[in-house]
Amino acid sequence: MKKGIDSLPEDYLHGLYRRFLSFEEDKILEYITLSNPHLKLTRRNFKNIYNSYYRPSFYSFLKNIRHVIYSSSLFEPVVKEGKGWEWLLNYIEFLVKEGIATIDGEGRGIILRNESLRSLLPPFYSEQDIQGIVENRTGRPVDKGLVSDLFNDIYRFSPRPGFDQGPISQESALFVVKKILDEIPARGNFLFIGDDDFLSVLINMIDPEIKPVVVDIDKSLLQGIDAICERYNLSVTTIKGDIRKESVQGFRFMGFHVHPPYIEGAIKKFIDYGLKHLSVDGGIVSLIVGDLAIGNRYLHLQKYFSWRQLLLREYVKGKIYYPCKALYREEEVTRERFSVYFHKDVIDNGYVLGAGYYLFDYIPFKVERIRTGKALYQYL
Repeated sequence: MKKGIDSLPEDYLHGLYRRFLSFEEDKILEYITLSNPHLKLTRRNFKNIYNSYYRPSFYSFLKNIRHVIYSSSLFEPVVKEGKGWEWLLNYIEFLVKEGIATIDGEGRGIILRNESLRSLLPPFYSEQDIQGIVENRTGRPVDKGLVSDLFNDIYRFSPRPGFDQGPISQESALFVVKKILDEIPARGNFLFIGDDDFLSVLINMIDPEIKPVVVDIDKSLLQGIDAICERYNLSVTTIKGDIRKESVQGFRFMGFHVHPPYIEGAIKKFIDYGLKHLSVDGGIVSLIVGDLAIGNRYLHLQKYFSWRQLLLREYVKGKIYYPCKALYREEEVTRERFSVYFHKDVIDNGYVLGAGYYLFDYIPFKVERIRTGKALYQYL
């Protein structure tokens, strides 16, 4: 029998998913019928509405179960996910109906009875957990320096301007690692398209059952990641490749992270490459982008994200930054302009470049536009 992401048979997981879709469709139809009795909905004419508007992808289904079972209190997932009570109740009732979970009536959450399913779903890690593990494994305190500095006793990374390289700060790297670990659907393979931020190393350091695969054109960087993994007994697959020419074969991914050049065309090219490696099961997309040469073209990117079926779940500013080392001539000129107004030590200690963080769900099916009437308060 073909195995799934973990020890559970793949047909069991997908069977569970299909049963949930049928269960949730019935429950949402009941709720909408109660709140909109004038609509005269039947299951038959509601099916298209459910399939387009409410149906989760397979990986979103697993991710939602993970958020529900690991919540510290009953309604925590409602707030964390920005959902309604019915959404939470549908998952709770389904897990109980399937004999997968029992309920703690005191409101502290649910108790999962299927330990194989629990082993598939990673727990949540706090910022303190992540920082503690990284500091314990590397023997170095996390600070505002470059993330590559954590490993420079093993591999001294020299960014290559021709590859548009430049690692983010250690604080920024741990922020992104936590975001990916918070949203990853399950334990399994996760793709990094380029990784001069060494996130693959940090993620496998935190949870060895999440298996990063790194594709990069820089052979030296990949050898450095291999050396770090050998030192810390980590499992990261590195593949030298050009995203303009090659695809990764033999892996099934739950999502990918990309930190492309901050140019509209490059962003699209990198994301297109990543999406080729996702499937009808869906997945998450993690993206770092700064506004160096985009400006109002973000409007074009928003249209592109929608066209590529990427549903924005989070956009965060103020958490990603680079301690700049003036790798490029234009950066040297900028530092010279700053030096007219500030002392060198002020510039050296504070000269950073900021970026934004995007988190998407990939919707692997077409979302139809369905006519449902014009009522302002019609919850359908």
